[in-house]
Amino acid sequence: MQKQPITYLEYLKNPTLIAIVIALLTTGFLRLQLLTGNPETDGGIYTFASQYFYHALVNGEIIQGPPLFFYQLITAWVYGLDVNQFILLRAIDGLVAVTASIVLFKVILKESDSTLFTLLFMVPLLIVMNDLEVVMYGFRNSIWAAYLPLFSAILIWQNSTKKDKYSFYLIGGLVSLGVLLREPFLPFFLLVGIAIFIGYGWRVLFKYLIGSAVVGFGVIGFILMLRGSNLIELVDSYTRYGDAIGRQQWKFPFLIIQLNWFIFVTSSISIIYIVKLYLSDKKLVNMKRFCFWLAITLLPLVEYYSKLGLMYHFSNSFIGLAGLSAMGWKLVSIYESKKIQASTILFISLLSLVVILMTLKEQVDK
Repeated sequence: MQKQPITYLEYLKNPTLIAIVIALLTTGFLRLQLLTGNPETDGGIYTFASQYFYHALVNGEIIQGPPLFFYQLITAWVYGLDVNQFILLRAIDGLVAVTASIVLFKVILKESDSTLFTLLFMVPLLIVMNDLEVVMYGFRNSIWAAYLPLFSAILIWQNSTKKDKYSFYLIGGLVSLGVLLREPFLPFFLLVGIAIFIGYGWRVLFKYLIGSAVVGFGVIGFILMLRGSNLIELVDSYTRYGDAIGRQQWKFPFLIIQLNWFIFVTSSISIIYIVKLYLSDKKLVNMKRFCFWLAITLLPLVEYYSKLGLMYHFSNSFIGLAGLSAMGWKLVSIYESKKIQASTILFISLLSLVVILMTLKEQVDK
C-alpha cells in the first residue's frame, strides 16, 4: 500500500520543526540582541583563555595555569581567523544555546506528552533562561555548552529501556562530556548514576560508568598531553581558581524568584498537584521520576550558596523546575476532566503572554 504524502499542515505540526522555530525566536533572537555588548569580566576571562590556548598550541608551548577550560580550548581556533573574536565566540555560544534549546524542547515534550503545553511553556522558559542577568552577552561561561550533552542524555534516557544495548554507554559519555565542559556540574554525574542504579540495577549502571570513563579519561588524557602530562599542576590550578572565587552569606533568593516568577508559579502548582495525587493514590504517580526532577532542581543550589550566589548559578535549577512542570501537566491531562485541562492551558497561555509582552517592551525600550 502506497504511503500518503505528508500535507503542508501536517509538516507544520512536526515537533522538531516547532522546536527549531521556537529556539530561533527566543534563544536566537535574544542572543542576537546581546551580541555587540561591551566586554565584561567573566566573558573577558574566558575569551582570554581561548586566546591563551591558541597562542600556546600554535607555538608548541605547554599549557599551564588555568583549569581545564575545555569549552575555551575547543573554541581557541577562532584566533586563527582575521575576525572580531569577541563577537565570533559569542555567536558560537549563541548557536550552541539554540541547539541546546531545541533538545530541551524535545525533553519537555517527551515529559509532558503535549505539543501545545510544551509550546506555551518553552517560550517564556527560554526567554528567562537567556536573560541578560543569566547569559550576559554570551560566552560568559560554559553552561549552555554543558547543557547540550546533558539535555541529550536526558532525551536518550526518556526513550530508553533496560534492554537497550548501547543507550546507557552513550548516556554515560554525554554526562561525562557535560561535566568536562563545566566542572561544577559534577554532582549531576553522581545523581544520574544513583538514578540509573535505582531504576535499572547494577548492570546498566556499569554500562553508564564505562561510557563515562571512556569519554572522561579520554578527554582528560588528551588535555594532560597538552599540559606536559602534569596532573599535579592541573589539580593545583583548581585550588588557585577556587581560592579566587568569592563567597556569600546564606540568603534566600527573593529577588531571583520575583524576576523569574513564571517558572516558580508553574512548578509550585505542579508540585502541589503531584503530591496531592500521590497522597490520594500512590499508584498514580511515579515518585522516582518526581524525585529525579526534584534533585535536578535542588543540586544547583549547592553551587549557588558556595559561590557569590548570582542569577546564572540559580538558573540551573530552572531545568528541574521545568521537568516538574511538565510532569504535572501530563498527570493533569491523564486524570483531570477536559474542563480542568482547558482551564490549565488557558492559565499557562496567559502567563506565557505576560512574559512575552514584558520581554518585547524591554526590547522596544532599549
